[in-house]
Amino acid sequence: MEQTDRQMIALLQEQNKRLRLQSLLTGGVVILLLVLLMMLAAAATAVGPKLEKTLTQMEKLSQDIAVISQQLDDPEMMENLKEAIESIQTVATNLESISQQFVGMDLRGQIEDLSEVVKTTGEALAGAADEIANLDLAGVQKAIDNLQSILAPLSALTSIGRQ
Repeated sequence: MEQTDRQMIALLQEQNKRLRLQSLLTGGVVILLLVLLMMLAAAATAVGPKLEKTLTQMEKLSQDIAVISQQLDDPEMMENLKEAIESIQTVATNLESISQQFVGMDLRGQIEDLSEVVKTTGEALAGAADEIANLDLAGVQKAIDNLQSILAPLSALTSIGRQ
C-alpha cells in the first residue's frame, strides 16, 4: 500500500502543479484583459471627441444635402442653373476659338515688331521736336509778313477783276 500511497501523492502533486499553472495562466489572462480594457477605454476617451465632431459634421452635411435637394425641386433654380451651364459652355467655346486663333500667331515677333515701330516713331517725334525747338520763329514770322505784303496787292487786283 505504501506504493499506492506514493503514487497517489505523486499524482496529487502533479495535479497540484497543474492547478497552480492554470491559476497563473488564468491570472495572466485576466491581467492582459484588464490591460486591453484600459487601453480600449483610453482609446475611446481619445476618439470620443473626434467621433462627436465627425457626427456633428455629418449632421451638417445631411442638412446641406436636404437644402440642395429642396433647391433642385425649385423650377426657377433649375432654369437658372441651366442658363448658367449654357453660358459656361458658350464661354468655353469662345475661349477655344480664341486659343485656336493664337496657336498660329507669333506673338513674340508681333510684339517685337510693334516695339520697333513705337521706337522708330518715338525717334521721329524726338527729331521733329528738336527741329521745332531749333526753328527760327522770328524769321518765319518775317517771311509770313513779307508774303502777306506781296499777296495783298495781288488780292486787290483779283477782286477788281471780279467786279
